[in-house]
Amino acid sequence: MSQSDIVEYYSEAGQDYSAWSPAFNMHFGYYRKWMNPFRLEPMLEQMNAEILSRMTGGKPAREMEFLDAGCGLGATARHIARQASAKVLGITIVPWQIEEAGKLAARAGLSVRITFDLRDYRDTKLPPNQFDGVYALESSCYAGAGDKADFIRESFRLLKPGGRLVVADGFLSRLNSKPNAIYRKCLSLMEEFWALETFAHKEPFLAALEKAGYRDVQIENANFRIAPSVAFIPWVTAKFFIKDVIAKRRTLTRRQLGNALAPILGLIVGLHMHRFSYCIVTARRP
Repeated sequence: MSQSDIVEYYSEAGQDYSAWSPAFNMHFGYYRKWMNPFRLEPMLEQMNAEILSRMTGGKPAREMEFLDAGCGLGATARHIARQASAKVLGITIVPWQIEEAGKLAARAGLSVRITFDLRDYRDTKLPPNQFDGVYALESSCYAGAGDKADFIRESFRLLKPGGRLVVADGFLSRLNSKPNAIYRKCLSLMEEFWALETFAHKEPFLAALEKAGYRDVQIENANFRIAPSVAFIPWVTAKFFIKDVIAKRRTLTRRQLGNALAPILGLIVGLHMHRFSYCIVTARRP
């Protein structure tokens, strides 16, 4: 997929994410045993909290500065700025997201702590050694190739010594056996609908981290942590079509229709847990 495909997709379908999260948390949630699995938004916010805690290692983040690589509409940036009183730079290649994210930050009274900028996280043109943490929450999948090495190298350059990279996303695993036709078709369509070239391949991704110079790499399989939020997909999709499409007599564009159907395909792909898993990866720049 080209950058223009990504820009077109998010420009057309971005507003529809409000059906998933009124706060535009454009990601899956993280479930902890004390949480109510029937409330989606708190689990989405908990994922934001998990990203922050992994970047800081539990240290106070008040004077820290973070980079949101692929910021969407800035929900995670707002969470971090609000909860940790830290500074966040959110970057994206989608102009519409910059405009809308800025408005949402202003309404939340967080414009002093958050900046949004139109940049490619694979080549930001920013000065090196600038950030205490870099995170990509379901956005690293838009980097090039299966190893995402372009994004990994740039994140390493931008981090201060001791800074941490946190990536939460879907990962493919290489196996000797050939996947079945249903899995291959669903994965192909899901990547097309979300304007992806490919999801990250776990083994090459981890190798790219090591090659870039990262240390203390940790990978957590979070399949069962995100499962309660994934269970909302059929309900949210049905509600979206009934309330937002049928009742309002909307005609969806190709991108909007694909965005609505991709999560359903993801349910099928996600059942092949030996081939596809949701992981949270943490790595430290020495």
